[in-house]
Amino acid sequence: MNQAYRWCDTFLRRPCWVGGDGGGGGVTNNSGSGGAGGTGTVTVTGNSTANVTGSLVLGGYAGTSGSFGRAGAGGTGIFNLGGGSTLNLAGASFTINSNGTFNLGDATVNDTTGGTITGLSSLVNNGQINFNQTNTSTISANISGTGSVSQNGSGTTILTGNNTYTGGTTIAAGGTLKIGNGGAGASLAGNLMDRGTLEFNHSDNWTFSGTISGSGSVTQSGMGTLTLSGANAYS
Repeated sequence: MNQAYRWCDTFLRRPCWVGGDGGGGGVTNNSGSGGAGGTGTVTVTGNSTANVTGSLVLGGYAGTSGSFGRAGAGGTGIFNLGGGSTLNLAGASFTINSNGTFNLGDATVNDTTGGTITGLSSLVNNGQINFNQTNTSTISANISGTGSVSQNGSGTTILTGNNTYTGGTTIAAGGTLKIGNGGAGASLAGNLMDRGTLEFNHSDNWTFSGTISGSGSVTQSGMGTLTLSGANAYS
């Protein structure tokens, strides 16, 4: 049977997979399809600290297809990082697969403030990142992958890394997303749906080539020069 959690101890101190892998398909004519992986959810709240060494993976991997049976789908993996808590990755890798979701704050939008992430330099996001918090949070890691990012909460998220994920970015009404925090080097790729507040805060000159749409506002507050080269349709 596939497990929803693999190698996760109580404090997440070992490499941890949240969401079980799918089973393999049959390789003989009397074998069936592999089963789907289990669903796993981790929630860290209060004054708790989750220390991860090695790797943190959200969402299980699909099984291998056989000659006479389909592979099972990977299980869903969800991680909620609530107010007052800390996710300390201490140099560990962090991967969100296509069936994985990371919620800063609770899974319910505006339910809590968001926790703090430390020790993270890069994040591979092939799934979904939701900023659901009511407070201001800064993410300095470089976010890559094919996944998407959403600012759903009424708080503010500041992205200061070199962000190359391609799944698009959404800002909900009442939310604020800042690219940069007054310094140089922050970036964003892909298209952006802005129904809230989008702020660029760079000290260097930078070009954003994605398309900005929606009814939200766009502000350049940094000392640098911002060039918007996309076919923008925000109002």
